[in-house]
Amino acid sequence: MQYLVYQHVNSDKFISKLIEKVHPFFIINSEGAIEIDIGGLKYLKELPHLESENNQLPHRIIIIPKKYLSIPPILTVDNSRLIDKIQVNRGKGLQWEYNITYRISYSPNIKKEQKDLIRYKFEIIP
Repeated sequence: MQYLVYQHVNSDKFISKLIEKVHPFFIINSEGAIEIDIGGLKYLKELPHLESENNQLPHRIIIIPKKYLSIPPILTVDNSRLIDKIQVNRGKGLQWEYNITYRISYSPNIKKEQKDLIRYKFEIIP
């Protein structure tokens, strides 16, 4: 019996479900594609909205949760040396707005395939 319990709590399925409940998060890239969802997207009303100008990296990301979140989802960026500042503000209704200032900028003429993808991880605190 003890072995069955040990086997169950160490299974990939159990661990995945546990992480979804305890530590939900999702990762999007600078093109807006969802790369990973570990239970985080189920807290959102719609997919994150990325705003950018002239083929640049997104300068604003808007998250709209399904219900009130008193603490904004924690944003971490995989290539943080490119980030100068991230400011989080409460938007309209339930929205959270992330305004991002970068240390670099891309020429508007740069080809999409030459631009590095940056990944944005949002950790939900239910």
